[in-house]
Amino acid sequence: PLGVDRLYQLVISGFYNNNKIYRVEPNYVTQFGISDKLELNFFWGQKKITDEPVLYQHKKGIVAFARDIANSRSTQLFINMVDNPTLDTTVRLGVKGFSPIGKIIKGMDVVAKFNAQYGRRVATMQDSIFLYGNAYLLENFPGLDYIISAKIIR
Repeated sequence: PLGVDRLYQLVISGFYNNNKIYRVEPNYVTQFGISDKLELNFFWGQKKITDEPVLYQHKKGIVAFARDIANSRSTQLFINMVDNPTLDTTVRLGVKGFSPIGKIIKGMDVVAKFNAQYGRRVATMQDSIFLYGNAYLLENFPGLDYIISAKIIR
């Protein structure tokens, strides 16, 4: 699937290294995927992937790309913190559901400990995060957790 291939490309390129987890809603989703480097955000933002059908249910631990309009998936991922069946069928701007690309099989206890003090408030600041990266987040939301590095383990 295109989404899985994109995740692979992003991980091996180091895109998710030092990536702040900017949305943590314990009874909904956790979201990340905006680089600290403006040039990487522009590069990958121009390489959006097309939507794919929803083949798996949004259960706790399922991972999917976030999107806004049709065919707009690029780098932002979310992890379901609970079962979210509405994400299987919701229609947003003409696109039905969010296509899962993976599942957390070990470590959901770690995801559950991410700092939720800002909730979804930071997610509304995506333009500033995109432009100014971690400097903006550190100044305005100093308590955010982050991914030190992401790796493919074979």
